[in-house]
Amino acid sequence: LPPCSLLHTLQVVSFLDGLQRVLLFTDNFDVADCVGQEVIKIEQSHILFELSFPQAIGISLVDGIPQEVSYIQLDSSGAIWERKLKKRDRYKYLATKMSDSLEEAFHEDKAVVEFDDHTFDMRNEDAMVLTYPEGNFVVVRRTYLPALWLQYTGSPSQNNIHFKSQQNSDR
Repeated sequence: LPPCSLLHTLQVVSFLDGLQRVLLFTDNFDVADCVGQEVIKIEQSHILFELSFPQAIGISLVDGIPQEVSYIQLDSSGAIWERKLKKRDRYKYLATKMSDSLEEAFHEDKAVVEFDDHTFDMRNEDAMVLTYPEGNFVVVRRTYLPALWLQYTGSPSQNNIHFKSQQNSDR
């Protein structure tokens, strides 16, 4: 075996150049990552199909009698509270303790909630606001993850299927 100092990590990127499949071998991760990102940008999907069940979906197996043999139910996730990141169009999860307090207040139809030294204004569900003691504020939203989500994308050289289902641990 060669000494450890001679071992290297090899990166491989596969892509189409016209009708020819190209394999790029490099030991430079940055080169492999850059080429991989460009391949994704160039190769646009020609078909996109998305299926989502935002609420619960149940499936029952019945025998010949008819009697239910088995039942499975997929539920959407519990409520997810997120705050919008500044200068970006992305959201980040709130802390669990804060989320639980907000969810409880939401079900009690409270308009304004005090949590530690933060103030939540929940009068407008489309634009809830979290205010910090310094006077800064961020937009807060309440969302769910769907019970079942399926996405199919296809391009001339590849087909992708993405599937997600939620598992509720509180049942």
